[in-house]
Amino acid sequence: MYAPKHHARVNTNTVHGRISNDFELPVNKGRFVGRNLSGRIGDGDGRIALSNVNGAITIRRANDGRAESPVENLLRETKSRSRWDEDTDDDDDD
Repeated sequence: MYAPKHHARVNTNTVHGRISNDFELPVNKGRFVGRNLSGRIGDGDGRIALSNVNGAITIRRANDGRAESPVENLLRETKSRSRWDEDTDDDDDD
């Protein structure tokens, strides 16, 4: 999916698939299964929600020639949920 560069709130989750994005937002990996991402692009006026069970989600920056808006991570890291996905290849392993 190509996301607008300017204003959107993005929430994604998968059960058995990876999440990648061009916005450098971290992806939280669930304790047993699942991954999720939540972020705000610009003022977050638009809403984008993507879910998948057995497949990857890729969010790309639109190539429209406009300046990039600021991006904010909306996931909260706590001591009990500090599992950030650093898996950068295309398979679904750890």
